[in-house]
Amino acid sequence: MTSRIQELEASLGTLEKDLKRVQDREAAAKLAAENATEEINQLKEEAKGIFGATCVGCMILIEYHVTVVFRWICYLFFSPCGFGVLLG
Repeated sequence: MTSRIQELEASLGTLEKDLKRVQDREAAAKLAAENATEEINQLKEEAKGIFGATCVGCMILIEYHVTVVFRWICYLFFSPCGFGVLLG
């Protein structure tokens, strides 16, 4: 009986460590997404100053593509089934 309790405690400890690791990765992914969004907004403002309002449509299209690629990269490296788990 004591060994079964010890096994369960060890399993619980392992699960808690895994949860902490996933939460840390999620926090890192959120921070990276926020930083990328901030940088995109800064670049968009700079581009507005350089190209004027006529190219805003182009910038929206570029922003969309950058966002899609960034999300795809985050998924690859931070999702439970992504490369980050294999490298991690």
